[in-house]
Amino acid sequence: MSDLPRLLGMLFIPALLGGSFILSPLIAMKKGYKPWFWVLACGPIGLVTIVYLPTLKTAKDPDEYERLENRANWMGGILSWIAIFICSVPAVIALNQWILQSRSIGISR
Repeated sequence: MSDLPRLLGMLFIPALLGGSFILSPLIAMKKGYKPWFWVLACGPIGLVTIVYLPTLKTAKDPDEYERLENRANWMGGILSWIAIFICSVPAVIALNQWILQSRSIGISR
């Protein structure tokens, strides 16, 4: 019974992350924004951000429409680049460790 919270955490966190990476672009598309800017938009942070953005249908004139669209696409793009950076740092560290380890045991290319 004591393993139940751990098991729920192991199931809930991947479901939350996976769901947010799927829902963010779908919500963006439904609101009229370009969904590919929101594909990697920092998971739950991107999901909360896109939920609170207004739909493009609420724009009063073409200038406001363009302003809303540009702002949302920039936000999604920046959040996606942040996610890519955050994911690439551990990969670079692991690659560096592998190179250092292979040199220390004498493996050559």
